[in-house]
Amino acid sequence: MSAIIEQAPKDPLTRLLNGVCVLLAVVVFAAMGVDRWKRAREESLVEQREQALVTARWAAVQSVRDAKDARELAAAFRQIDPSLLGDVAFSNGFRETVGRWYARDIRFALGMVEGLPDFHRKQALEWGQHYYQKESELFLESTMKVLEGGSRVGLIMMIFQELGESDPAKGLALLPGLETEPVRHAAIHVFFREWAKVNYRAAFEGVAVSLSNPREQVSGYAAAATAP
Repeated sequence: MSAIIEQAPKDPLTRLLNGVCVLLAVVVFAAMGVDRWKRAREESLVEQREQALVTARWAAVQSVRDAKDARELAAAFRQIDPSLLGDVAFSNGFRETVGRWYARDIRFALGMVEGLPDFHRKQALEWGQHYYQKESELFLESTMKVLEGGSRVGLIMMIFQELGESDPAKGLALLPGLETEPVRHAAIHVFFREWAKVNYRAAFEGVAVSLSNPREQVSGYAAAATAP
């Protein structure tokens, strides 16, 4: 016992340094523990946010699916967090829902489109293009009604491009319904251009028969002449 006492440091400075070392060790270990706790908490918060996003996304898609008419659909979109509207998963769910509308009833689908915000209206009409042949006049009427400006022109050009390629007779029947510029001018140009690619002579004859306005005739002939 006396030997142990003899070995104990008698210098106060040495004892102080030993105490400081012990204290530093405790502080280091405590800091490491706090750091691990912080990382674990951050990971938990990230996981919670991701889960909340999944839940919000699912709820947003479900609210759109549950809407029974354009009024309910418009109300559903007003409740959706704007940050979700550009989310890929939400867009996929929305597109699937729009496809169900068209498959169920084109008239119902076009009625629902009226309840959508502008950007989503354009999307829904674009996604339903391949259904337009069943109700072409209604589809065209809806496009003219719910879209404005460049969105309207762009979509109608796509419709008449396909008509020029696949059903010129129906395109000719629908042209008189396009009474406003620049929609009519754009439709005439793309329609006769695409028709001429399929049947050059018939497209030129179609210009002469269907267009009475000299300016429109010039535009139609010029468009047909650009076909390879």
